[in-house]
Amino acid sequence: MKEFVKYLGVVLVLAGVVILIVHSQTLGASNSYLVAGMCCVTIGTVAHIIINKFVI
Repeated sequence: MKEFVKYLGVVLVLAGVVILIVHSQTLGASNSYLVAGMCCVTIGTVAHIIINKFVI
């Protein structure tokens, strides 16, 4: 289980990047993709730092 937790932040960042790519390829005028991508990238970066600093 620790092996999965170790990469949880990176997975969230990659999910955010995929969301941002989807937004750039579609012609939607909504900002919901941008907000969701930004949240995933930000939370993933913070989670990666905290997990690698305190948990592992």
